[in-house]
Amino acid sequence: MACVAAMRELALLGMNSYIGRTKTWTHTGYPEVSVRMEEVGASRSTVRFTMWLIQAAIKDIMVRQRYQTSAFLGHYRNVIIGRVQLIRHQHAGGAEPQITAGAGGEKSSSGVSFDLKLPSTTGRTASNDDFSASVQYLDKAMDKRDTFFAIIWLLMAFGSHGNEPLRVFGCNVLSVTAEVRTIWNSVTRPGRQHYLLKAADMVNMIAHLAVVLVRDNNYREMNLIISEEGVEIARGAIRTRPLPRELAFPLTANMTVS
Repeated sequence: MACVAAMRELALLGMNSYIGRTKTWTHTGYPEVSVRMEEVGASRSTVRFTMWLIQAAIKDIMVRQRYQTSAFLGHYRNVIIGRVQLIRHQHAGGAEPQITAGAGGEKSSSGVSFDLKLPSTTGRTASNDDFSASVQYLDKAMDKRDTFFAIIWLLMAFGSHGNEPLRVFGCNVLSVTAEVRTIWNSVTRPGRQHYLLKAADMVNMIAHLAVVLVRDNNYREMNLIISEEGVEIARGAIRTRPLPRELAFPLTANMTVS
């Protein structure tokens, strides 16, 4: 969850921004793990590079299933740019979720709703503040690692589009054991004007979704609906299909935004 917190904050900064010499992230609900980024030497690390390094680190840990304090060096043209540390703290009564193999939770098709507080940086007005998202879990289970790596990748993918309006967005991610496919599109209704979601809004929604999945301990294919004042304004879907293990490495394909 610390990686989700880090990727969310970074995605909202802008890909070409700089994070400073050192930065540490911890999810407020799960303080047992931290993510620390350190620049090395005279090099400066952009948000884009930092996000790439974090997602590569969490992918390596998930593939190896070695959930322990680890350090990863990031190189660019044979020059070390930065170091990411995933730090596991020994807090009593810790609740950091273990993203191990297998699906969690019982089969459920019921809807789960949560408030969606969108970032103030996206130009909303006071009248556009009543947003919510709902999740409908489907029958097909997903490996926890595939679910969370897809969330990490989506935060990076949406972050690269900043404040661009979201109309149609598709992203295929080759995760740990499966290909995770997502599609999102805005919903328009004749005679009604509504807030057009931006990519930065989706960053916030995806970060909230991770908390909901951990809370419910339910990792399945799903449909998602985003509403403004009770009216649907966007919908999405997350699906999987099998992936040969020899092809399980970070890759995205067919990513579109319009």
